[in-house]
Amino acid sequence: LIGKLFRQKWKLRFAWKGGKPEQVDWLGQKNQFDLAKEVGTKHVIVVGTMTGTEKDSFLNSIGEGDGDKIVMWKRKAEVYLVNLCKAGELSYTIIHAGGLADTAGGVDPLAVGIDDHLRKLNTTRRIPRADVAQACVQAIECKAALGRSFDMSGSDDGQALGPDGLDTLLQTLKGANCDYSIN
Repeated sequence: LIGKLFRQKWKLRFAWKGGKPEQVDWLGQKNQFDLAKEVGTKHVIVVGTMTGTEKDSFLNSIGEGDGDKIVMWKRKAEVYLVNLCKAGELSYTIIHAGGLADTAGGVDPLAVGIDDHLRKLNTTRRIPRADVAQACVQAIECKAALGRSFDMSGSDDGQALGPDGLDTLLQTLKGANCDYSIN
């Protein structure tokens, strides 16, 4: 409000308690992925965030100085995981969730997409936390989720996530995955 009043661009600034995004979202995840491979894990499921293709994302701007590039570090970890999986027996599923909501799961219509296209199409970008958790659980058994990276958010044109709904939602992507080369 003050920034608008004085026509100044305002950014959220704060200091992190504990690790910064580079340590948590990049190095912490990298260490987890390396350990998963070392102990013979077959499938890693990661919940990330949408806006990975948007360098000017609000999430990249918050923190200290010019921002701590939260999404950039998350994407770096995802790229590492994808490349690690190409080199071995490990598989992945990466779900880029829209804005998290504390509403009931299995009710709101959802859609999947890639490369932040849902952000351009949908007025409803929120997704219940329960639906994100349910998608993770379904990804364990869903063959269509193996080796996949996709966005997921609320959508007026989507469908509620039922017991086997992840497979149905992923079919709408026709095999497409997020393109990490654009980062």
